[in-house]
Amino acid sequence: MSVTSELPPPNGFQPKWNPYSLKAVAGLLMFTAFGVFFAFLSVRAVVETRWPYLLFYVPAAVVCLIPTLLIGRVRPGADSSAMQEFTAEHGDGELRLQRELGATVGLIAVSLIATLGCATFSIGVWTGSLEFDLSRRQHGSFPVLVAMLGLFFASVAIATALRGTSGWLALTPTEIDFMEWGISRRRIAWDEIADMTLTPQQKKKRDRMYSPSRAWLLKKGPQKRPTSIAINWPMGNRAAFWLIHFYWSHPELRDELADDRVVDRIAAGRILDEVA
Repeated sequence: MSVTSELPPPNGFQPKWNPYSLKAVAGLLMFTAFGVFFAFLSVRAVVETRWPYLLFYVPAAVVCLIPTLLIGRVRPGADSSAMQEFTAEHGDGELRLQRELGATVGLIAVSLIATLGCATFSIGVWTGSLEFDLSRRQHGSFPVLVAMLGLFFASVAIATALRGTSGWLALTPTEIDFMEWGISRRRIAWDEIADMTLTPQQKKKRDRMYSPSRAWLLKKGPQKRPTSIAINWPMGNRAAFWLIHFYWSHPELRDELADDRVVDRIAAGRILDEVA
């Protein structure tokens, strides 16, 4: 389905948003440096015919360089002012948006590569088949930590494969069901939401985050932390924001989410309060 009408910016929209903060740049440089370092070790392992070491060096290089390789997808202007053509599952009591197949396959592939690297390192150190320049304390702790990291990546790959998707946003008459990265699933009832914004006004500095790709659901009650959910779905970030906002602010119409009436509303572009 597709709608070409322009959508207004969500609450808290910052047209001059710059994702390349000092911390982000420093983190990107650090990952890139590690990626280049492991790539160098991979080349040296080939020259010295130490083939088993490639099972650790190559995955480590790939995982560390992924943020650099994907930097082109992070754009300051990543904001869709009009609804984009998209596919959604509807009926059966909910409207569900899912990640594209490429994103799901990519997450599984990267998780498996990382699992291979972690397993190679830990097993290699424990069995003595691989030798690294580690102190006695590091020799005891590093393999355990890396093994735990490998188990995490393995769980991401398995959970994503079993679910068949790396993420979804499902709207039902009673709640928002949200899952990302294959394992992080959250549910929040409509009646628990006090407000929706792109910039939560919280006292703690770590809560003052902004991205046109994510929205914050501010819960009722002074002690409840806001919930961050992705809105960069195929329909477009503005459309996803206003779709959620519409059914949050119109509880009397949430029954539409259980059948095809939500499809008619989206197709007609009637997801703004002003035209409801």
